[in-house]
Amino acid sequence: DRGGGGGGGATVTRVVDADELPAMLGPEVFVDDVSARASVPGVAVGLAWTPAGGEVMYVEVSTMAGKGNVRITGRLGDVMQESVHAAVTWVRVHAELFLRAAAAAAGRRRRRRRVPVHAFDDV
Repeated sequence: DRGGGGGGGATVTRVVDADELPAMLGPEVFVDDVSARASVPGVAVGLAWTPAGGEVMYVEVSTMAGKGNVRITGRLGDVMQESVHAAVTWVRVHAELFLRAAAAAAGRRRRRRRVPVHAFDDV
C-alpha cells in the first residue's frame, strides 16, 4: 500500500482503454442539452431574465419563400420581440451584398424570404 492508508495490501496497476470506460463508469449522469440543441443549424441559445434569476431558452429560425415578413411564435415578451426584429434587420442589411452576388451568379432575381422565428417553451 503506497497510499499510507495502513491497509498493508499490494497495489495493482491496470491500464484502461477509452472503449472500456462506458462499461466501467455506467450511463452518463449529465447530458449537455445546450450543445446538443444548439448544434442544429438555425438554433440559437439565449438567456432570459426571470424573477427567479434566469432561464436558458432556445430560438429556432429558418427562411422560406414568402413576402419577407417575420413571424414570431412561442412566448416572447416585448423586449425579446424587439430583439428578434433587430437581429433580422441586421441580417438583412449585412446579407444584402451576399444575396445580390449569389442571385447574380445563379442568373436569377432575388426573392423575398419569410422568416419564421420560434422560441421553445419546453425549457
